Formats: sequence, C-alpha cells, structure tokens
Amino acid sequence: MDILITFTYGEEELAELPLASLAQFVLKSEGKPANTEVSISFVDNATIAELNERFRGIEGPTDVLSFECDNIADDMTAADGPACPIYELGDIIIAPDVAARQAEEYGNSFEQEISLL
Repeated sequence: MDILITFTYGEEELAELPLASLAQFVLKSEGKPANTEVSISFVDNATIAELNERFRGIEGPTDVLSFECDNIADDMTAADGPACPIYELGDIIIAPDVAARQAEEYGNSFEQEISLL
C-alpha cells in the first residue's frame, strides 16, 4: 500500500504521529488490496474552507474532506498482486486546527481526533 502524505500546514504538530501506519491499518481492515494508493494532505483552515465551499457548497472550514478517484471502491477489493494496476482510492484533506478544536470539544486528545479522521 502506498500512503502519500503531504503537509502544507501542521507538519510540526503531526510529525510524531504514525500517520502512514494508521492509514495502512485502516485500509487493510477495510479489505483494500495491497496495490491501493491514497493521498492524505494536511491544510490550513482557509484552504479547507475554500474546498468545502467549492465541492459541498458549505461555507467555512470542516475537519476532513475526501475525494474518491477510481469510482470503483468495492470492485477491486479482490484484485491483489503485482500484475494489478495501482488502485487509486482517492484523496483525504484534513484541517489540523479544526481537529484540535473538535478534540477539545469532544474530550479527545489531538492524536485521537486525527486518528478518527
């Protein structure tokens, strides 16, 4: 599994978290094939607010947005092996500041909240 993680915001806060391992655990638990690729990006509130309005028509920041790539999320779960093409699951966009606010609101640690997203 290929987990692509990018930071345009929040890298210092998130550097110690096992983000790739957590993503791999979730993908395996969901039965996704070994050739799965997913992108996780951490952005500031302004960026996620812009995306939230553009794609959902909702003003303001949100904690997480996800965008499916292949539109075959359940069709390739059996396709596994070196001959299979890369299965591009999609993109996950996370706003660490919103996650931190929600963690406090729900009584979670920041790490727990990021893990939930």
